[in-house]
Amino acid sequence: MNWVKNREKASYLPKREPAKSEFRKELSWQGEKLGKKLRKSQYFTQMRASEARSSERTEPARRKIG
Repeated sequence: MNWVKNREKASYLPKREPAKSEFRKELSWQGEKLGKKLRKSQYFTQMRASEARSSERTEPARRKIG
């Protein structure tokens, strides 16, 4: 979030919220950082899927004990 740092540095400038395009750039940069250009919703569905997978790994062991 570079614009936050810049705003703090330039406190004498009028404060403003980032433009939507800047926010989109930030999101796309985060997507590239993950190695994928994902939309926000896709990212969260993938997170949920990975959480489900990790829970499935632990489930069979519990079933075997029972």
